[in-house]
Amino acid sequence: MTNNTYFPSMEADQVIWLSHYAVKIPINGPLCNIAAVEITATLLDVQFYIWILQHWYPSTQLDAKEATAYKLLELGGSGYVVIDYPKPTVFVTTPVAVKPGIQKRLFSQINRIKASLSYNDAIGQDLGIIGTPDTSSHLVPDFTLTAELGVGISRARIDYNKYGHDGIMIHL
Repeated sequence: MTNNTYFPSMEADQVIWLSHYAVKIPINGPLCNIAAVEITATLLDVQFYIWILQHWYPSTQLDAKEATAYKLLELGGSGYVVIDYPKPTVFVTTPVAVKPGIQKRLFSQINRIKASLSYNDAIGQDLGIIGTPDTSSHLVPDFTLTAELGVGISRARIDYNKYGHDGIMIHL
């Protein structure tokens, strides 16, 4: 995933950012040489991903929980009444599905906008594509070590954030 400071990491914030971008790209895109057909495709991408975040994914998660509860009830429950299994969510309307890679296409478009000769800070602010730099001081990288237990094998997992440092060194 591309690291930038303008695109939110929290999904609820992504919906807000994407909704704002969808309103502003038809205005600012043509100024930065983004073709109308690409703007239309971007709007379809954004609409589809917002639908995934707000409707499809939460419904699918809820369906999975209900299916698990029903499975466990049928296996270990008791009673004299037959309980019908939960039905999956059916969406009355759905947006047009798009090919995978929404974020890559979006970030590529933003990079081309920023490289446009017509681009300026006012356009960047209006689109929400000017991030705020990380001003916190990170003198050393941050490490997290966890043990992962498996069947017949265990392993150590090391996660780290370099915070802009050139690299890390691990001695065993």
